[in-house]
Amino acid sequence: MGRHATAGEAGAPAPGRHGLWWERTALAVVAAATIAGVLRWAGLTWLSSILAAGAVAVVVVIAALVAATVPPPHPHAHALDRRRSSSPGASPSAPPRPEPPAPDPRSWPGGP
Repeated sequence: MGRHATAGEAGAPAPGRHGLWWERTALAVVAAATIAGVLRWAGLTWLSSILAAGAVAVVVVIAALVAATVPPPHPHAHALDRRRSSSPGASPSAPPRPEPPAPDPRSWPGGP
């Protein structure tokens, strides 16, 4: 959710100040209807199901608004992807780390 999920190049900015309201409204309605149906199926009363669905709809709209404020990736962010190796945390320019020495049995509690 949001523009930070794009890979590589920055996408086109969302139209308007906060993007398309109908998409966020549809997402909130679908989430609320799903939660209301599941809670009703689980045996909650209609009132409790509707109240929980309303809370879910509010949370979804707020999350969509917050996600819309995330700036697009930097234009040169893709250059960093080329330098990364396949293993996480490894740098291609750094030499491999030496193995640590084996522990000395004399240092164990209780001796050798």
